[in-house]
Amino acid sequence: MYDLSGKNDRAILLPHLPQPAGGPPLIVASDIELRFAYPIVGDFFQKNQPGGFSEAEPADSFVEVVRSSPPQGDATEMYALWDTGICPGHILRHYSRQEDLRAHPLAERGMFPCGVFEVKPSAWLQHLQSTEPENLLAEIISEYIAPLTPIVKHVRYHHLLFAFHGTTLELITDRLSYELFPTVEQVRQEIQRIKWGADIF
Repeated sequence: MYDLSGKNDRAILLPHLPQPAGGPPLIVASDIELRFAYPIVGDFFQKNQPGGFSEAEPADSFVEVVRSSPPQGDATEMYALWDTGICPGHILRHYSRQEDLRAHPLAERGMFPCGVFEVKPSAWLQHLQSTEPENLLAEIISEYIAPLTPIVKHVRYHHLLFAFHGTTLELITDRLSYELFPTVEQVRQEIQRIKWGADIF
């Protein structure tokens, strides 16, 4: 559990991303991977152009849209399946009632149920950077332009907060990607592709 001692953290809504319809999410986690899924609000495609960015997000956003297609026919539900990049930490909190979400440190700083937020400046991220720097790589090799010529990418981490009805999921990662699926069965099949030894929540 992180300590919001800085008193400066704010939950900034990311409206261009698939917002949760309720919850809780389906989560699969291992030492190196985190995947999670949830049903999204029905008017996502009416309000957003998938892959678009809000004014607060630059064109080189850390979120990648792998597959995003409007529901077909009479389909009324869609599910977002998320994958993280480097993920040195995540926190899953359960509350007995939706009203208990008010006990969350960011409840009075922009967070509300059924939303996707980025937390800035993030006391948790700053804490990890100072106490566990070995778990937050500063640079990675993104690709090779020749057999022995790597392209080194500087890693920038983000603190994300997904709020549901009675549950919150927070994570630190350098990037996210999501796919949209029309049925929960397809989501369950896809999410189980994570490596053996994972924990399912």
